[in-house]
Amino acid sequence: MVTGQWRWWCAFAFTEFSLIYCYPGAAFVLIVLNLITLGLFAAGPECAAPRGAQVGRWFCVNALAAILTLQLMLPLYPQGKLYFDFVSSQGFLSGWQWVRNTVCFMIGGTPWTKSGEPWEGYPEWLARYIENPVLFVTAASFAIALVALGACRLLRRGWASATFVIVMIICPPITFLVAYLRRFLLYENYVIYSLPGVVICAAAGLSLLASWLEKLSGRRSLAWTAAACVIVGYFAYTNAFRQWLVNNPLQQIRESVIYCRGTLDPGAPQQKGVRTASFCIPPYLYDAYMERLDTAGAFIAALRRSDEEEVPLFLNIGMPWAAREYSPQMWKLFNNPELFEKPVRLRGFEPSLDRLVAKYKPRSAGKFDFSSYRPEER
Repeated sequence: MVTGQWRWWCAFAFTEFSLIYCYPGAAFVLIVLNLITLGLFAAGPECAAPRGAQVGRWFCVNALAAILTLQLMLPLYPQGKLYFDFVSSQGFLSGWQWVRNTVCFMIGGTPWTKSGEPWEGYPEWLARYIENPVLFVTAASFAIALVALGACRLLRRGWASATFVIVMIICPPITFLVAYLRRFLLYENYVIYSLPGVVICAAAGLSLLASWLEKLSGRRSLAWTAAACVIVGYFAYTNAFRQWLVNNPLQQIRESVIYCRGTLDPGAPQQKGVRTASFCIPPYLYDAYMERLDTAGAFIAALRRSDEEEVPLFLNIGMPWAAREYSPQMWKLFNNPELFEKPVRLRGFEPSLDRLVAKYKPRSAGKFDFSSYRPEER
């Protein structure tokens, strides 16, 4: 806007396209950014003249970016519509827990808690708070204050940096509001587009703090040593979570298949000695012989087939909450001790990423009364 040159407007269009192509959820960023741009056209002191010509260039490059985006992204529309229609029909509501977990993700890389069980091994801040409340509150308050300080510094620096901060601040609440009103299932990572803003604001706040220390002490080395200590302290305090991510998969899909079959080699002779099935998030990538169960009737048939062939049967499911919610009959059978051994829980990054594996008890289907289950339903 300052120079008004075509090359910079083309760069603006390319950036818009790249952002939406990499992450369609960043559409709110583009909406807010362009609304602010129109406001700057109307009242911005540094807009190149004539302003009418700049508005025309803005419109042209946006139209170009939109044409290219639609050409590449329209094939995704039918799937996206089906997904959003489905999640909207389920009546999901995001609330304070989502806000708290999102802030913790942005500041420290893990949620406050999603399990409500601080000692179950999930990487969550709740456990760290219980271990040492004073240290946690001090560190969290300092980190939030640092981000706020940096945001204030950038807001006062000029319209360019202020625009960046405003976009980063406004877009997550808009995303939350839309999801709340439409009752969409909203994951914390849906607002990951604001993470660069948090990092940049924290860096700006830390550099400002270091400059204050330099002015007060008169020693540049002391100020920047203090800043380095803050960075090292942050990495030390959050290191346990990073190590968890390094040493553990987000979801133990591969491990669950090895637990059931003992190998990932589809050509291994031992593959014929085991049957596997799933009614929620089947691990197809690692188990070429996995059977998908879509109804309670198919579930019961798999048990009986295991008895007829005298081959052990393992059920391997992911997203336990989804299995319980959308496949209530099969979930009830899966957790029935008359049919299955106690399910083994393979923990993931959070409870929704856990996997459950249970071994069918041979010949138990012949003794079980399935009359209360509707075979055509899940």
